[in-house]
Amino acid sequence: AVGWLLALKTPGWLEKRKNLKKQGKLAEVFPPTLGMSIQALKTGQTVPQVLQYLSRECPRPLREELALVCAEMDLGASPEQALTKMSERFPLFPEFRQFLESYKIARVTGANLNHLLEVQWEGLEEKNRMLREREAMTAQARLSGLFMGLLPFLLGFVFFLMDPGLMAPLFTQSAGWAILLMAALLEACGFLWIGHLLRMEF
Repeated sequence: AVGWLLALKTPGWLEKRKNLKKQGKLAEVFPPTLGMSIQALKTGQTVPQVLQYLSRECPRPLREELALVCAEMDLGASPEQALTKMSERFPLFPEFRQFLESYKIARVTGANLNHLLEVQWEGLEEKNRMLREREAMTAQARLSGLFMGLLPFLLGFVFFLMDPGLMAPLFTQSAGWAILLMAALLEACGFLWIGHLLRMEF
């Protein structure tokens, strides 16, 4: 029964994990692709022409997805329909959904699409800047936390080298084992708490 359940669930789980990983890569290459589309629109190209251009020049794996969008347009779908299908395939790709909403707003209201995309691009650049700053700050904090966590063990090793008899009761008496166990639990709680504090979401 367990094997049958695993046989049913594993392919779907692997496909879901693969899709999540792909959406992460799409989000990574989307800001430069958005910048390319803004430059193309400034030259006077239409949205279908921009999509054709991006399907040839933008980074992978977004290039393949936009090529599929262009193929659907060649079969008679409108740009909005083709882009909507792509957005439905990747529900955890909010940057692209925002791009699609900007296009819909510009098409319905006549707003300047280039301006809307520039606002989105500036927002993505600011978000990436904040993410880089966060990574730098959390890396320093993780290093400090690791050093503070290892410091008691290093001090204990130094004391053992200086006077083995001083540290012997920790390993030969029940009270010493209790102290070591309590120290290990506190160290583990400290590491978990530091990791929780450094886990910031945007």
